[in-house]
Amino acid sequence: PEGEKAIEGALEELGRFAILPNGTGDFSKEGLEWITPEMVDEEYAAYRRHRERIAELSR
Repeated sequence: PEGEKAIEGALEELGRFAILPNGTGDFSKEGLEWITPEMVDEEYAAYRRHRERIAELSR
């Protein structure tokens, strides 16, 4: 159960990475928000850390 809760928490955090850039430098969610390539790189790095954490928890 504790491992399941940890995985659920990691998946919830991962949820915020579900909006991907549409190729024009902006994200479409509620209106358009300008996102720089550097910000996308930072978010992707955070996404990778979360994916690695989920992989660790699911072992």
